[in-house]
Amino acid sequence: MKIVTYSPYPLAVEALHVFDRFLPEEYADLYRIPYQRVEKFLTFTPEKDVEGAEEYVQYHTERSLTIWANYLSSLSLFVRFKKYISVLTKTEIYTIEKKDIRYLIGIELADELYELLNNWLQSEKEMSPLSINYSEIYTNSFKEILIPAEYESVFMGKIMKDYYTNNSIDELVSRHFYHQHRFIEKISRRMSLSAFTRLRYGVTFRGLHNDLSFYSGKRGEKIDIELHRAMDKQIDEGSVVPKYIKLKNNNRDIWVRMFRSGERIPKYIELYNLCNYLLYELNNRVQLNVPVLFLEVYLLHFLTNSVAKEEWIDLYDYSIKRKKKKIAGFPVYCATLEIDRKEVFVSEWLEKQKLIEFIDNEDKVRINITSKPDIIPYGDVLIDDE
Repeated sequence: MKIVTYSPYPLAVEALHVFDRFLPEEYADLYRIPYQRVEKFLTFTPEKDVEGAEEYVQYHTERSLTIWANYLSSLSLFVRFKKYISVLTKTEIYTIEKKDIRYLIGIELADELYELLNNWLQSEKEMSPLSINYSEIYTNSFKEILIPAEYESVFMGKIMKDYYTNNSIDELVSRHFYHQHRFIEKISRRMSLSAFTRLRYGVTFRGLHNDLSFYSGKRGEKIDIELHRAMDKQIDEGSVVPKYIKLKNNNRDIWVRMFRSGERIPKYIELYNLCNYLLYELNNRVQLNVPVLFLEVYLLHFLTNSVAKEEWIDLYDYSIKRKKKKIAGFPVYCATLEIDRKEVFVSEWLEKQKLIEFIDNEDKVRINITSKPDIIPYGDVLIDDE
C-alpha cells in the first residue's frame, strides 16, 4: 500500500521550529534530526551580496521542512486509521519504501531514520494536535487564491465568466488553470521579475472548491468527489502543479499548499481548441450547413485515426472512444469523450459549447465559427498560438 502525504491546513512558520514537540517522544527525532541539520540555513547570510540568495535559501529550507512535517502528519493519520485499513486490506504489517524517503530528505537522512519511521508505522502512537492559534489568520482575510496584482483584473474577469457559462467540473477546473497559464505564467515570462518569485501564484484546493460551490451553484458530496478526481487527473497530465507557497497574513508567515498551471495546457482545452480548428476548416471549405452524418464521420476519423498517433506531439493521449448511435436510421459509430466520468458524444459536447447547432430536425448542423481559432497548424502538429 502506498502512503501519500496529507497536508495540515495551513502551517504557520513558527510551527516549523517546534514541530518535534507534537510527535510521540520516542519518535521526535524523525523531525528533530532533519531540523538540526538545516537550522543554520533558516538564518542564512550569503558571503557575497548575491541578489535574492538569502531569501532563496531561507525560503526553500522552510519549504523542505514544511513538506517533511506534512509527511510525518500523514503517517500519524495512517496510524490512527490503521486498524480500519487492515480490515479492508487484510494486512497487518506495513512498510515504507526507502527510495520514497530519499526523495524527501536525501539519502543520508533517509538511511538514518528509515528504521525509526517503520517502527512508528507499526506502533499505535499518534501525534498531538497542532496547538497553534489560527484565528487571526482567518479573521484577517486569509487568501485562498494568490494572483499578482498586475494580472488580477483580467484573470478574475475570465474566471467569473467561466463560472457562469460552464457546467462540468472538468471544464471549470481546466479553464481556471488555462487562464493561469495564459494570463499569468505566459505573460510574466516577458517581464523583468525575480526568478525566485515569478511562479509564486496559485489557488488552494479549498479556495477552488469554495468558488465552484458559490459561483456555479454546485454543492454536496458530488463536487467533492469530482473536484478531487479532476485535480488528480490534471496533475497526472502535467497541466496542474501542486506547490507550497509562503504567504504573509497580519505579519505572520503561513505555508499553504496551492496549485498553479503546469508545463502543459489542460487536455480539455487542447481538445476544445483542436475541435474549434477542425470546425473552422470544415466551415471554410463547405460554407453550408453540414449533414450530421458527415460531421460525425469527420470527427470520428480525425480524432481517432489522425490524432491518435504518437507523431502528433502532445495530441495523441486523448481518451477519445467510439460509441454507436442512430443517425438518419443508420447505426453509426461516433466519437465520445469522458466528462465528469460520463461518456459524452463529441458532437453534443460541441453543441453545449455553442460551436455548432443542430437544425432541420437535427439532420444538419450549423457551424457557429466565423473567425480563425487561436491555434495554427505547425508541420504535422496543432499548437497553441495565443
